[in-house]
Amino acid sequence: MRRIIISILLLFCLSSFQLGAQVVPLPGLINPDSIMVDNHHIYITDREAIYIFSVVDFKLKTKFGKKGEGPKEFKINPTTVTKLLVDIQPHTDTIMVNSNNKVSFLTKDGKYLKEVQISSAGNLKQIGDHYVGYSISRKTKIWYLAINLYDSTFHKLKEIFRTEYYIQPNKKFNLVKLGCGNARLAVYTVYNEKIFVEGVENVIHVFNKEGNDQYVIKLNYDRLKVSEKHKEEIRKDLDILYKGPIMQALIKKKGYFPEYFTARAFKIADNKIFIPTYKKQNGKNEFIILDLKGNIKKKIYLPFKDRTLLLAYPYAIGGNRLYQLFENDETGEWELHITGFPGEPGNK
Repeated sequence: MRRIIISILLLFCLSSFQLGAQVVPLPGLINPDSIMVDNHHIYITDREAIYIFSVVDFKLKTKFGKKGEGPKEFKINPTTVTKLLVDIQPHTDTIMVNSNNKVSFLTKDGKYLKEVQISSAGNLKQIGDHYVGYSISRKTKIWYLAINLYDSTFHKLKEIFRTEYYIQPNKKFNLVKLGCGNARLAVYTVYNEKIFVEGVENVIHVFNKEGNDQYVIKLNYDRLKVSEKHKEEIRKDLDILYKGPIMQALIKKKGYFPEYFTARAFKIADNKIFIPTYKKQNGKNEFIILDLKGNIKKKIYLPFKDRTLLLAYPYAIGGNRLYQLFENDETGEWELHITGFPGEPGNK
């Protein structure tokens, strides 16, 4: 009888999962800041700690990482604004961990392999025998952010993309971008041996693994206008994020609001590009789904929770499902909420 009951419960859970309605409590998390998903695992970073769960039964497989500068320790920059403290890139058998001026390589059970001190690049992602990362520089009073290609020893090969940094002390800057902080500092990813880079004004640039231009995706959709109510809410958030008097004065003097919101940072999974916008409908958030060439496949609304108007709680996409972490308001415990994309394989 007990086996029958367990089988029924398991069937119910799997059915709920297929319908895209599942909540998994994750006790022990303090303040997670990122989540990634692949075919076998869910990876969550919580300050300097890395948790790896099974994507099938959500059981914790391993936890490792601590603050420090030694092997299997990650250097944390306490001055960053809304930026991931560590960033991970899973591979078949290993994971690469970016922390402050350091790249570490470990097995998926936390065994230390090697580390490299990096001072000229941030948030490195591997593509073939090369790496993609960003750097920040100043030229003629303007600060720039560049996306670069690096060789296997982390020496810069070439710059593949450049844009202005989101804060400029000597010219006007966008307060919507400022409200995203370093979380929107450099949006790029590696997928199917190509590099996808967020450009300016709803554009994604695509490069091959040698860093050569392939094509440009122009995101054509109805944009949401930045209302006075939006501006008021963003100003309140900026007061919390940037408390120093110098930065407050700079915001008042140089900051401006754009007429329309741009799309949020994109994610790529399942051979599709997923872009959440700022549009809301009945408590759900609009997602635009494109193929890898930029053709819009569909627009749908999904349950999606924000920390602030501009910053979402950590989320990932994989297996045609949306995974998002946020706190249960009643218990104070972090939970993983899983929602299927309607009409996609495995969902209804």
